[in-house]
Amino acid sequence: MTGPSLPGLDTGQVALDVLRAGGSVRLVARGHSMTPAIRDGDRVELEPLGSPPRPGDVLACEADGSLVIHRLVGRPGGRLELRGDAAPARDQPLAPGAALGRVVRVERGGRPVLLGLGPERVLLAWLSRHGVLRALARCRELVRSVPIGSGFRLALPVREGTGGRART
Repeated sequence: MTGPSLPGLDTGQVALDVLRAGGSVRLVARGHSMTPAIRDGDRVELEPLGSPPRPGDVLACEADGSLVIHRLVGRPGGRLELRGDAAPARDQPLAPGAALGRVVRVERGGRPVLLGLGPERVLLAWLSRHGVLRALARCRELVRSVPIGSGFRLALPVREGTGGRART
């Protein structure tokens, strides 16, 4: 997923416009609220919603005029309840029309990331809704930064696959 970058262009607004017009868009994610599924600098591919969103889908929504890419964790009263996997709280519920697309592919370092878009998305939605993914992300960052003598640091491997935001 490579493509040109245009300085000064509001890529979030362009992505919203492309999705409204029925097109797909690829962009570089900015932010940390969807860690570990989507990290700052990952490339994400968004497609327009062709069917109603399902629990666990990572949706591209318009919230207060901005593009937000977060996971669908519930549907109270028919509204969309979203939360970033590592966000401190759920987002304000949105009208169903605010969802314009879904993330269909994530790439990190030129390789596809296999976390969060397959069948595991339902479990991840539950874990995200209850703040478990945020707690795990915070623990992971704490453990990665712990020195373990003689200048060594504990490094946890992150499994990245070979098969399938904007503000996260």
